[in-house]
Amino acid sequence: MIKKILLSSLLPLIFLNTLNAADTHIGLTYKETELAKQSAQQNTPDKFIKLNVESIVPVQTLENKDEVYIALTSYSSFSEPKHEEIPKFPSYLDSNALASLKKISIWSGVVPAGEYINFKIAFVDRDNPPLNNDDLIGIVSLKIENKDGKIQYTYKDQVSGNVKTSSSMPVIPFRLKTRNSFYQTKIGVEVKEIVDQKE
Repeated sequence: MIKKILLSSLLPLIFLNTLNAADTHIGLTYKETELAKQSAQQNTPDKFIKLNVESIVPVQTLENKDEVYIALTSYSSFSEPKHEEIPKFPSYLDSNALASLKKISIWSGVVPAGEYINFKIAFVDRDNPPLNNDDLIGIVSLKIENKDGKIQYTYKDQVSGNVKTSSSMPVIPFRLKTRNSFYQTKIGVEVKEIVDQKE
């Protein structure tokens, strides 16, 4: 019994060391593991997270009118990767009307204590594949982690080029620049507490 208790007390420490080693690797694929599940802090409140595109501003479009959509891929430490398009095919966002668009919610869900999710947020010009393939406008990487009940964010600062980790999440501006296009976007996160209903 004593050996079992000692082993269970060490598991969170082992898992936290693994997280620390991976903090600077944004966008990696993480598969579900029993170790990750066991390390979740049961007495720490889970968080409801909402990921938003606050704005998209075209400075230079690929064509006279780009047909923009967002391809979002999420890599969770607790579950398999997921992918979706916003809006779904064949709909799109008209680049000529983007400046007047308000906040777009692209992901929401509960992030339990101990879980981290790496997001790849790609902005794409929709064309007519396979004859005319879609064109990438730009891509943003963001990691969100529930660390002992506190949400932590990791992203690459595009001015300094450094990877930043913060416990506060302002609305972050990103530049989406290719040889033939230039867009500016802002990504924001909303965090809400979840009330434990257990007696």
